[in-house]
Amino acid sequence: MDFIDRVKEELRNQKKTQEWLAWKAGISYNTLKGWTAKGRLPNVEQATAIAKALNTTVEYLVTGEEADSWQPPHRYADLFNLLEELDEPELEAMRVLAEGYVARKQNRAQREA
Repeated sequence: MDFIDRVKEELRNQKKTQEWLAWKAGISYNTLKGWTAKGRLPNVEQATAIAKALNTTVEYLVTGEEADSWQPPHRYADLFNLLEELDEPELEAMRVLAEGYVARKQNRAQREA
């Protein structure tokens, strides 16, 4: 399986279209179709935009393997380590709590605007 095959597979898995991907990645649909038809590869910027749109990595799209080297930003490292200790119901409670904080912050910003 090559880059284009993995892109197509991700699109199927996410129930998205090539038109959506072209729009989301900021490339023309004809360019995307050209890569598919001619077996060509995008440049680095385009591949990065495609990976970002598909919420994956260029490494995965190129090799089929996920990078094991991802680390959370230093600012969040302690929080990530704590979250790793929680089970699913506890993680869901944390998710609800975080969503509440974000909603409250957004409401405050709207009132002040």
